[in-house]
Amino acid sequence: MSEGWDRSQRHRRRPRNLYALIFPNKRLYIGQSVDPKRRFQQHRGTWLTNDFVMVVLSCQVTTEAEAADWEHAYRQAAAWWGWGVYSMPPGFLIRNVGGQMNGKRRRMAWKLWWRFLGQKRRGVRYGG
Repeated sequence: MSEGWDRSQRHRRRPRNLYALIFPNKRLYIGQSVDPKRRFQQHRGTWLTNDFVMVVLSCQVTTEAEAADWEHAYRQAAAWWGWGVYSMPPGFLIRNVGGQMNGKRRRMAWKLWWRFLGQKRRGVRYGG
């Protein structure tokens, strides 16, 4: 794949899935993917444990940057619910989840916080 193709895909509006990897220790990882089944298999080989399930939280037609705003909003909402939030594999715990929040992301998180627990229960699951 050429760099030009990758760059154009980042800025193209397309369906992107926001997902959570839910671990049994009340910790999670939030990410985005255009192909959640493929991404789930990639995570199976990356994390130090395979003891997690993937829950698709939402699917939106956005750019990669817009989806990143939603990732941060979901992380903040999860932290408000008392979840520990992991960074990229192998799973370092983020100590200051709000560190990369801005006004826009915070407003998005406020819209999510009250329904986060319900989303976790209703989302499409892979594995587990």
